[in-house]
Amino acid sequence: MKVTANLSFAGAELAMFRGEVRDVPEYIADPLLKCGYLAVVEPAAANSSEMTKNELIQKAESMGIEVKSGWTKAEISAAIAAAAEA
Repeated sequence: MKVTANLSFAGAELAMFRGEVRDVPEYIADPLLKCGYLAVVEPAAANSSEMTKNELIQKAESMGIEVKSGWTKAEISAAIAAAAEA
């Protein structure tokens, strides 16, 4: 399962830094998803063109991206994609 770390952490089976994206076995990822350490990575192209600007802003802000007031949907989508790759 492809996940991203919401914060840096180290444990017996896995260590990740904030923003890191990697494939993790489900049995390891499940408890970390439940406690908020990890988030499932959505495919980059999925739904971004179908999302409203407000939905994109909410997604960006949940990823820690500061959205400027004049940004277009394309700029917000690009920022989300860049943050997901980082």
